[in-house]
Amino acid sequence: MLKLREAILYVYECHGLGYGKTVCQKLVETELAFQKIQFIKHAPIEVKYKTEVIRNFKMRFGLVENKVILGVTALQKECNYEILTMQTYLKALGLSVGLLANFGKSQLEIRGVKA
Repeated sequence: MLKLREAILYVYECHGLGYGKTVCQKLVETELAFQKIQFIKHAPIEVKYKTEVIRNFKMRFGLVENKVILGVTALQKECNYEILTMQTYLKALGLSVGLLANFGKSQLEIRGVKA
């Protein structure tokens, strides 16, 4: 998780704030690839009811090292919806921690999210 935070901070130090969500996501993905940190963009997820799979889809966050969900956004407002969505995905994947990086405020905001 430390290397992940360092990669996000490096993108911030080099490029700052002000880009939209898509550019910020691509910058972070590129830095993770440069540092050889495994990243799956739009990782698959199953929605189950008890033991029955009722839907498969690609989540809008990425999966780092098959351990941490990473969301990158550029929102000026609060990220409550993104946090709730990430908590749902964490539960569905059986993971315990996620990270949300927001490049849209007056300073970089990195928030840890627990299931």
